[in-house]
Amino acid sequence: MKKTILLVDEDPAVRRMLVRVLEEEDYNVIPAGTAEEAVRLPGAAALDLVLLDVDVLHQNGADLFERLTAENPLLPLILLTARPNQPLPSSTPRATSVMEKPLDLLKLLRAMDELLAAPEASRRSQLVAQAVESH
Repeated sequence: MKKTILLVDEDPAVRRMLVRVLEEEDYNVIPAGTAEEAVRLPGAAALDLVLLDVDVLHQNGADLFERLTAENPLLPLILLTARPNQPLPSSTPRATSVMEKPLDLLKLLRAMDELLAAPEASRRSQLVAQAVESH
């Protein structure tokens, strides 16, 4: 069964390129340009992974991810950033991984495969470790 990826990136060229690449890799991709647009899309129960541009975090992206993780706390998140040393908002959701733009597509696909193949117990352990770290 195809895995469903929510892709939220404000750059239309990046969205088009990633949709094309991910669909060629047999993923079902749901693209959105803003957090507001993504909120209107299917809920987290229908998602297997989220690719979220850091710039969208500055525009209610954290609210989006909070809503999605309320429905599916183990939902993996990969943050995409064009500025590697960019400070993240204090409300930044826990990220499973951070990838720098321009994206190394092989590295991104490998990270996605690993996250999607990880057993639920492993995801739970990572979530608990992140919660302990943040306190």
